[in-house]
Amino acid sequence: MRWHYPFFDELSIDWPSKLRPALIAAAGARSGAELHDTLLFLLAELRDNHAQVKHLSRSSAGIVPLSWRRISDEIIVVGGTASALARVPVGSRIVEFDGIPAAEAYLSMDRRVSAATQGYRDSVTPFSMSLGQIGALKTFLVQPPTSGENETIALPYLDREIFDPVVREPRPATGAILADGIVYVDLEMLDQAGWAAVLPKVLEAKAVVFDVRGYITNTAFGIMGHFTDTRLWSPTWQTPIIVATGTSGYQNSRWAVMPAQPRIDAKAFFLVDGRSGSADETLAQIVRDNRLGVFVGEPTAGTNGNIASFDVPCGFSVRFTGMRAIGADGASIHGKGIVPEHVVKPTLSGIREGRDEVLEAAVAIAAGG
Repeated sequence: MRWHYPFFDELSIDWPSKLRPALIAAAGARSGAELHDTLLFLLAELRDNHAQVKHLSRSSAGIVPLSWRRISDEIIVVGGTASALARVPVGSRIVEFDGIPAAEAYLSMDRRVSAATQGYRDSVTPFSMSLGQIGALKTFLVQPPTSGENETIALPYLDREIFDPVVREPRPATGAILADGIVYVDLEMLDQAGWAAVLPKVLEAKAVVFDVRGYITNTAFGIMGHFTDTRLWSPTWQTPIIVATGTSGYQNSRWAVMPAQPRIDAKAFFLVDGRSGSADETLAQIVRDNRLGVFVGEPTAGTNGNIASFDVPCGFSVRFTGMRAIGADGASIHGKGIVPEHVVKPTLSGIREGRDEVLEAAVAIAAGG
């Protein structure tokens, strides 16, 4: 890892000083769970959104059908499946997770995640808390937004492959008309057939709002070709060249998005936040470098580039970012992300009123010309 992780110098991380005490702690671990935690604490020092340690003893194949976010000092429900929200409405305050005070449970997970930016930390900590064994139950003590009475709710962990994309804040359907001449497109769940279906509306629109608050599909990159008459280059990918004595520079590569027909003349607006990382930031870097649209929301996650991984004894697998993604300005976005032209953050009152304040802001900006 010392030679394959390219951000030690950029982030001023003294890796040997982090590694030595972790190795001592690992040698004294009395269980697989304790060893797992030791490795998690170590990788948190990388400040890398891709950094993870996995072990079969701790399943992450399930996800509870509820999502939450820390607003000030409270943990607030912000989304979920329709059936879960019927029991725990948006805006509810979570008082306890599995009998543990919410703030304590949140902090415990927060210490175990690796995050390049605060925005990503604010999204990945709740997400990591929501993962577990399919079929097991997670218990919540919640205070509904319209009542002072606390209520205990148990929800099952569902198959993450099926439910991961829908455990989020309520959103319009792709193709929805948000206002006169303004069309909504959710890039998190969009496939080629979905894009073909909505394209006629986009061609007639004066503005299109693309939602990038979640992991996008590959369809998103081809869509950008409709907004240009020239080739769009990806960031420059810099992969460390490893020799016997360490790292010897980088191997550079990049790829292009070609212009596509029909040409779209609508103005483009992109909703982003701390969930917008990795492939999302490839898209964001292309948009920023080629001035294809306007960003609205919160800064992006701040980590892009392919993942490197290796296995260690006792069944653990380790992964981290193995390359740099350099934009047209010659800089990496690692640890910084892309800051929107219009910074908008959800508020507790807005959440409890059922509003998507980021989306509302984008519509207002688009409507204003």
